[in-house]
Amino acid sequence: MTLALLSTTKLPSFLGDDHPDEESLFAEDDVLIGALAARGVTARRVPWRQRDVRWQDYDLVLVRSAWDYIDDLPGFLEVLHGIEAAGCRLVNPLETIRWNSDKRYLLALREAGLPMAPTAILEPGEDPWRDAQAALEKLGPCETGYVVKPLVGVGAFGAKRLPERTAALAELATATRSDPCLIQPYLTSVATEGEWSFVFGAGRFLYAALKTPKAGDFRVQVMYGARTAAKAPAAADLAAAEACLDALPVTAHVARIDMARLADGRLALMEAELIEPQLFFHDVPKAAGLVADAVLDLLGARSAEPA
Repeated sequence: MTLALLSTTKLPSFLGDDHPDEESLFAEDDVLIGALAARGVTARRVPWRQRDVRWQDYDLVLVRSAWDYIDDLPGFLEVLHGIEAAGCRLVNPLETIRWNSDKRYLLALREAGLPMAPTAILEPGEDPWRDAQAALEKLGPCETGYVVKPLVGVGAFGAKRLPERTAALAELATATRSDPCLIQPYLTSVATEGEWSFVFGAGRFLYAALKTPKAGDFRVQVMYGARTAAKAPAAADLAAAEACLDALPVTAHVARIDMARLADGRLALMEAELIEPQLFFHDVPKAAGLVADAVLDLLGARSAEPA
């Protein structure tokens, strides 16, 4: 059995040319390759931009480190279409990845009743100031400031925290002249408690991790100095994450549900990461093995437990 981990040789443009130790960015792939090898399965990284790949030679393609898809989303989706057209199983499926690639999906999930911070989408318009004012009014009073994100992005690229309404209005009026964006109130629990990540595979909960930003920052990715640690969730918090997974209108064989706590104590959905989520193999013991087992279960081909 042979698996492809869909990857890249071209880093996202937002990282620039001076990113330190590029190989470390793919270290998580190597850990998973090792966990699969321990289960008798061959896996290799395959760049999604490589044009001479015989996808039919693989039993499954798992999207893992193709982060530069944000630089060419149509081209990326075309490659995924080709993978499925070749008869190879894609995890997650093309339909799921297309749906998840635009953060407008959060509005649909909020309308479905999932707990979520107030959310607005700003589209390019003829009167950016008017549109920005209308969006902030829609969100209601906010004493904690705002977070603005591009609708297509990875690794908090383009995300900004705007501490008060005047700064938010100026930023949004500029940003929406050309690119749509998402805006939400900043949840202070991200700094005080952290952001939860719940990892699911093959229809079951695998493990959870808690990500805490460095002092003075709001981003929970390690490249910005955040810390990640394994954390067992309370039963109510796990149930909230499972409800988010169950509410997805698309198939999610591998999913990371990111949540943060609201003022009323409930966990709110921040993101449903269904494309190429970091899975914290270096921070959560046995995480790679749990994911490897889930991938094999998807194929109905779980090998014997590794020594």
